[in-house]
Amino acid sequence: MTSKTRKRILWIALPLVVVMGAGAAVAGFKQHGGHHDPERMVQRISENLDLTDAQKMKLDAVKDALIEGRKAFREERTDTIDKVITEVSKQEMDESRIMALIEERTSRIDVIAPRVVGPMVDFHKSLDDEQRQKIVSLLETMRDWGWGRRGWKG
Repeated sequence: MTSKTRKRILWIALPLVVVMGAGAAVAGFKQHGGHHDPERMVQRISENLDLTDAQKMKLDAVKDALIEGRKAFREERTDTIDKVITEVSKQEMDESRIMALIEERTSRIDVIAPRVVGPMVDFHKSLDDEQRQKIVSLLETMRDWGWGRRGWKG
C-alpha cells in the first residue's frame, strides 16, 4: 500500500470515526449501573444542589430536551450505520458520499443543540453562586479524572 493510498484511507476513515463518535456521544453510551438514567441524574443533581421546586422544573426541562435530542439521534443511527457499512463494503469508497453522511449528522447536531442549550442556560440562570460553584467543582473533577469515573462529589 502506497503512502498516498494510506493517506487517502486516513482522510476517509477519520471523518467516519468522528461522525460515529459524535453520534455515540450525543446518543449516550449505555453504561453499567444505570449511570445515565435521566430520572436518577435529575434526582442526584437536585439533592446535591438543594434545588428549589422552580429550579427542579428548569432542570426537568433540560432533561426533556436531552432525552428528545438523544431520541432523534437514535432514530437515524441505524440508517447511518447501514450507509457506512455499504460504503465500507465497496471496493472503493465514495468520498463525496462519506462527506454527505458527515454533513447529515452535523446538520442534525445543529438542529438539536439550540433545543438543549436554551433550557440549560435558563437552568443556569436560576442557580445561586453556591450551586454554580458545586457544578464547577464537579466539572473540574470530571476534567481531571475523566467523565463519569469518580461520580458526583457535591
